[in-house]
Amino acid sequence: RPGVARQLEVDYDTVKKINPRIIYCSLTGYGQDGPYRDLLGHDINYTALAGALSALCIRNGHPAVPLNILADYASGGQQAAFGIVVALLCKERTGIGQYIDVAMVDGVTQLFGWEASEFFAGGQIPKWGDTPITGNVPCNNVYKTKDGYISIGCFEVKSWESLCHELKRDDLIPYQFATGREKDDICSQLNSIFLTKTKHEWFNSLGPKGISIAPVLEFDEVLHDPHILHRQMVVDVDHPKLGNVKQIGIGLKLSETPGKIRHTAPVPGQDTNNILSDLGYSTDEIKSLKEKGAIG
Repeated sequence: RPGVARQLEVDYDTVKKINPRIIYCSLTGYGQDGPYRDLLGHDINYTALAGALSALCIRNGHPAVPLNILADYASGGQQAAFGIVVALLCKERTGIGQYIDVAMVDGVTQLFGWEASEFFAGGQIPKWGDTPITGNVPCNNVYKTKDGYISIGCFEVKSWESLCHELKRDDLIPYQFATGREKDDICSQLNSIFLTKTKHEWFNSLGPKGISIAPVLEFDEVLHDPHILHRQMVVDVDHPKLGNVKQIGIGLKLSETPGKIRHTAPVPGQDTNNILSDLGYSTDEIKSLKEKGAIG
């Protein structure tokens, strides 16, 4: 939490005196200032405060906790990395280092840019199922199939018309953005149609026709999907004890400097000797530290 680094004398102001060009990033739950700065928290707390849990709840239901750690990934995995890259670019151009204050709750709040704009403009609180992007219209919805669900995202008129034409239901074209009871009726008719085939049958037949459609995949299906595998989002990595293990790949694809997962996460103490050696400690000094129990 804020203040701990200062107590350890490794805070930004102290380090900056040694290296003015330093880029220093702090990642905390609530940030370096504000009324909540000193509070303890975990991912569920940050997503709750930022409104994500209430946004994910089923209509008139209990807030749904996301399967993945939303705040950690949105802030730790993206905001912190993005901030450091921007600061590095700035230092390259100006020679000036800087301090980066990343709060997990800020990262989640930032994800609601579009919804917040709607609220600021009209004053209405967006609720799950009540907006066009959460299934309040026939053209952007999820429908049940023989073996699961299919997602339809036909916001474009041409895409919706193509869908209705392929389903031999041109009479539904005027109801692309139907709401209320009319929407319920149209969705019911579409559900009856989609129940006649599997999600992949619909995807394979309608996808190539210029229709925004994709199957709702279960978690195990995602990790075996041919496109996901082709994009190298599942890779094999050698583990020192377990041998070959699978890991999630790198989403960012760089043409000249592609990323690569070279190894799995190190076990505790695996790199201690190398790090201390790089810092100038001799073999005898490292041995002495181990004997005193200072290092593992």
